[in-house]
Amino acid sequence: MAKRRLPRDAYTVACVCALPLELAAVKFMIDEPHDPLDSQPGSDDNIYTLGSIGRHNVVFLCLPHGVYGTTSAATAVAGLRSTFTRIRFGLMVGIGGGAPTSMADVRLGDVVVSKPTGAFGGVIQYDLGKALSNGSFERTGSLSKPPPILLKAISELDSDPITTIKQLSKSIQSALEREGAAQEDSRFQRPPHDWLFLSSYKHEADHPDCSDCDRRQLVKRSERPSNEPVVHYGLIASGNQVIKDSKTRDRVACDLGVICFEMEAAGIIDQCPSLVIRGICDYCDSHKNKQWQGYAALAAAAYAKQVLRELQCLRSLSRTDADDHKNSLKRRKGKRVSSTCSWFLDTEEMTDWLGQASQTTGCPEKRNILWLHGNPGTGKSTMAITLVEELPQMPSFTHGDSVLAYFFCDTGTEDNRTAISILGSLLQQVIWQRPRFMEHLMQKYSRRGNQLFSSFDGLWAVLMDISHNSGDTKIFCIVDALDECFEESQRTLLRQIDQEFRSGHANHVNPESLHLLITSRPYPEISQYLSSFYNKDLASYPAVADDLSKVIGEKVKELAMQKKYTAEVTAQVKQILEEKAEGTFLWVGIACNELEDIPSRKAVATLQKLPRAIEMNKDDEQLIIRMLTFLIIAREPPTVPGLSKACELFVNESELNRLQFTQEVIGLCRLMIVIDGGLVRLLHKSVKDFLIKDSGKLDELEANSTLAYRCIDYFISRKEEPGAADTIFSFPPITPEQQLVARTRNDWFFNYSVRYWPEHASLAQDRFTVRQNHRKFFCLRSEAWGAWCYCYNHLFFYKKEDLEYAYKGFSIMHAAARWAIAPLIAFGLESSKASCPSEREIFVDENFKAPGGETPLEEAARRGQTTAMALLLRKSPIGQSIGSNVFCW
Repeated sequence: MAKRRLPRDAYTVACVCALPLELAAVKFMIDEPHDPLDSQPGSDDNIYTLGSIGRHNVVFLCLPHGVYGTTSAATAVAGLRSTFTRIRFGLMVGIGGGAPTSMADVRLGDVVVSKPTGAFGGVIQYDLGKALSNGSFERTGSLSKPPPILLKAISELDSDPITTIKQLSKSIQSALEREGAAQEDSRFQRPPHDWLFLSSYKHEADHPDCSDCDRRQLVKRSERPSNEPVVHYGLIASGNQVIKDSKTRDRVACDLGVICFEMEAAGIIDQCPSLVIRGICDYCDSHKNKQWQGYAALAAAAYAKQVLRELQCLRSLSRTDADDHKNSLKRRKGKRVSSTCSWFLDTEEMTDWLGQASQTTGCPEKRNILWLHGNPGTGKSTMAITLVEELPQMPSFTHGDSVLAYFFCDTGTEDNRTAISILGSLLQQVIWQRPRFMEHLMQKYSRRGNQLFSSFDGLWAVLMDISHNSGDTKIFCIVDALDECFEESQRTLLRQIDQEFRSGHANHVNPESLHLLITSRPYPEISQYLSSFYNKDLASYPAVADDLSKVIGEKVKELAMQKKYTAEVTAQVKQILEEKAEGTFLWVGIACNELEDIPSRKAVATLQKLPRAIEMNKDDEQLIIRMLTFLIIAREPPTVPGLSKACELFVNESELNRLQFTQEVIGLCRLMIVIDGGLVRLLHKSVKDFLIKDSGKLDELEANSTLAYRCIDYFISRKEEPGAADTIFSFPPITPEQQLVARTRNDWFFNYSVRYWPEHASLAQDRFTVRQNHRKFFCLRSEAWGAWCYCYNHLFFYKKEDLEYAYKGFSIMHAAARWAIAPLIAFGLESSKASCPSEREIFVDENFKAPGGETPLEEAARRGQTTAMALLLRKSPIGQSIGSNVFCW
């Protein structure tokens, strides 16, 4: 199978080795080698090996042969960073000398990993400093810690050392068995003897293998139960000279608390945030030899793979940071008024949910689910934020064994609207807090690989395994605004909750371990599953009305100070807000935002006239409906210029006028739309409900079809327009595709069109067809299709790492399979027949195989696109196969 060739910006991890032997050991751990890239003009003379370990694309670099020390390492890594600009962190992998102490029983073949200790970041440059007049040596400067994400990964591995050791041995053995050359090469086999001599005993110079050294001078150490390598975490000493003296070793180790010596890490740490991983090959004494170098290098490489595997599992669970999203939500909603919402912690419902009530009634597993529901704008999300921030301060969390995870669903971002995203984020947070639960994730991952992260059933099984094996740990999860999830995801999650928790079901969850709190609107499709559990209308609590009054009072107080309201105006504004709020915090916020730009003399009149909903004038109604429709179905929020292009607003105006006029139309929708951080967003999900359920003005299938056409049209128009090649590449763009990317680098809607037209075509179902003016774009092996693949991959590497690569030979049949676009299947077969009239309109998977071996049926199977598979197989001959697995109809 041909190797993949990826652009430089696809690589985000650097693995640096000092010796060719170390690089050879690391290569055994590569899951998929990649084609080398052409050399880039400039100052970088390094030679790279490229490949992937799990989902990580890694650059492997060996330092110049025969040139050792921190300076050489720093120069080489500086070149690497200039060539591969998206490297996030590095792994320094290889061999080192051990410094056994009473605190660290370091032995040959063990692995030492740099870990911050005391005032040091993990690596100490022990020979950097100045000699003082009294004969002492003062070390100067300090080196950076490894990135937090790497520290978390090694904490996970350190939390279960037995499993880590077993996995380490397994990886070493698998590498040797997989690589015949390694198995036959004695350099990588584990030597039989591990001899540590007393510091006072010098090596006999004529016998490099210590075979004739006096065994009576060996340090007495207890036997280990096995020969498996042990992992030690601590400080590593780095310098420019080889340590071959046991007394120097002991002195520096005692002085600094180091357990390993090496020669390159200090030159790399500040060039590239890195974790240093060293296999112990000698004891830094006169008995130093090369017998253990191969095995030690292999052990270090195996641990590096475990780190990346750990990162892959944890990072692959969730694409969004829960805390960042919570803070973004807080910023959009504004600061919570003091003393509001906290009362809920003392309610009967909350104490029952926390398992703190002296007595509960009904089924305990039903009390594990608490559903808080309420109409739009009644403070559900603010309540959820309050609970997320205040629950961890309670004794059961600070002094007990309870963990809290949370997720805020959000229509503004696709990643926050799926059941898989919810489960992945919750699991990630739980495992961060209790690393011992990682074993349940790894058990599933070892069997299912990367497919686990796109499987709701797989992730739910992990959560259930953790729940059933949590011991005394209680797991509390808060999911806010479930109604903002995609409907199918919402239904999947609710069905699973009902099945797992409802009394009488055979496999219901341990009621003492897992607790879920869900907030949403009281929609029937949610109520049918959650109404049988503990639930409460948030507005039914008298304290909510008190909270609203406090919010109004605080906001009016702020306005009065800012706008210099008189006491009379202040009282009138407060009264009108209380009369018109009708229990809705959202409306109060909107109204007060309106008053921020109004002078005090007009405040009361403005507030009295403020509409409760949008008041469109007939001239602007169609523009507004078009704009709202796009915002509802868009897969990510647009910029203002992007919205203008997507909705074709004011197309005959200059760019400056177009932007100004679009902003004016947005202003007409101030109760529905907000510009947040330069992006245009719907203020609330109720806008969608209004257009779909109330006014009937939005047909989602038709809207998605129209937008798919618009995206394809826009891509074609930008591709065909002339433009100079410049800027984004470090060299002038040469090919038409590079020129296209250069021209459109700041065009939001172009990038949106490239990424999302397939999703909109899929969502449109049978409303999407291949239009006559798009036939050239979709023709097999068309130039326009090749340009789209290039631009799609550019987004994959430059913009969104979660996109899937469009591999070489990715045809419209592969796209139809990946996104389940039925009309493209028919069109592809028609095009195939046109190019070969003797062929019948049947689908032969092998005929559409890409150079890398990928076929449409394999693509559909990997994505779980059962609808696309069914369509393809209906048109297939009997005995059609998917890869090596025959699948007959």
